[in-house]
Amino acid sequence: MLFIGGYDDTDKLFVAINVTNVGSQPTTIRTVGLLGYSNRWSWFRNKPDKAAVISHDSPSYPLPYVLNVGGEFSSYCDQEALAVCRI
Repeated sequence: MLFIGGYDDTDKLFVAINVTNVGSQPTTIRTVGLLGYSNRWSWFRNKPDKAAVISHDSPSYPLPYVLNVGGEFSSYCDQEALAVCRI
């Protein structure tokens, strides 16, 4: 992910998180979390290797955030920090 303006650390890689509400009712996003699986079998069995809670600090999407029908939510985190998260 490339940041243009406002962020000067270009040596880092980031994971982008984009969410769209495709349901029929609004929902509220309170936290942002990620689960990582080493292979498809662990995903099928719902046995993640990694888990992380993202500290979301974007002023454009403050938490808690009400996500209306058809609305979008975005966040990001440093990919290097995710590499050390083990369950």
